[in-house]
Amino acid sequence: MNGKLSINRLAMGSIRARKKQYVSLWIGIVLAVFFVSSLLLLAQSIYFPFRTGISSGQAARMPSCAMLSRQTPGRCWTAGM
Repeated sequence: MNGKLSINRLAMGSIRARKKQYVSLWIGIVLAVFFVSSLLLLAQSIYFPFRTGISSGQAARMPSCAMLSRQTPGRCWTAGM
């Protein structure tokens, strides 16, 4: 063994030895964050029409600015509306 045994050598040896496990862990974390954010977006898109009292048929015909103006009149940032 060259040189002294140090904490850095031990840590790097552990990282090299468990490279596959760390890659799997990283992929699992990224997928978990993706699925949680997707579920939150889905839940928000389901909850929003119920909260504002807009049916799905009306929501499909209304621009998003018109739905927003029900709660906050005059706060439309879309050009031309």
